[in-house]
Amino acid sequence: MAEQFSNFHTHTCLCDGKDRPEDLVQEALRLGCPALGFSGHAYAPYDGDYCMSPAGTEEYKAEIRRLQEKYAGQIRIYLGIEQDFYSPASTEGYDYVIGSVHYLYKDGEYLPVDASRAAQEQAVQQHYGGDWYAFTEDYFDTLTRVYEKTRCRVVGHFDLVTKFNEADAFFSTDHPRYRRAVLRALDTLCAAPVVFEINTGAISRPVDPGGAAPPGHQAYPLLRLPQPGELALWLRGVRPLAGLNFHRSLLPECSERCFLQNDASSREKFSEIYRLFSRFCI
Repeated sequence: MAEQFSNFHTHTCLCDGKDRPEDLVQEALRLGCPALGFSGHAYAPYDGDYCMSPAGTEEYKAEIRRLQEKYAGQIRIYLGIEQDFYSPASTEGYDYVIGSVHYLYKDGEYLPVDASRAAQEQAVQQHYGGDWYAFTEDYFDTLTRVYEKTRCRVVGHFDLVTKFNEADAFFSTDHPRYRRAVLRALDTLCAAPVVFEINTGAISRPVDPGGAAPPGHQAYPLLRLPQPGELALWLRGVRPLAGLNFHRSLLPECSERCFLQNDASSREKFSEIYRLFSRFCI
């Protein structure tokens, strides 16, 4: 079978990306992708930097629907949305939903999980008394409820809370409190009809400008703690298609079936992805 790769976590200039949607469609065609899914950040009143406004959301939906018509027969284009846990926006009318936790709510404030290292450190010091494990527990406890809240089909960047924790700078991912929090989230989410995204954004966009984030570092806890469930390797980044060759070097089969299907053949494929990715990362 010929290798086919599709990307479904794709941001554009209509939210926090840099590329026009049509430019990404043309790049996906050049790369031979059979499908491309767009997933703009849903409106959130507490985030005006990364998320779309209500008017911007309508513009986004209209543009993706236009591209679906224009490129029909050439590539399958999906209109998705990345829904933050606390977003009040409706998820009706989308082809799929990615459920993510970009913010925690504590002491009457929305605390960014991944906006910047400084913002994360400030949140931990001011609202968690400097207890990084309390911060990670709150993150995973919130993530545990992401399907219930958003009715997502995909759990986005499961361990986003580790984004600035290179070399366990703030907390150990082997610590019992951290592992218990991860397992609680997995136990709940694996019972839901979702797939877990292995987010490779760090490959094309290292957090540390002076170094390179290790492949799959955001997925380490998930991969170290095997659970029943499905895994999907998607590329995510400001330049969403920049690291597609990483997919090709790592996974022989990663197509839209990986997230659109939830049957025995799909689970078998995810099992193979798990074995390959685990061998590569651990």
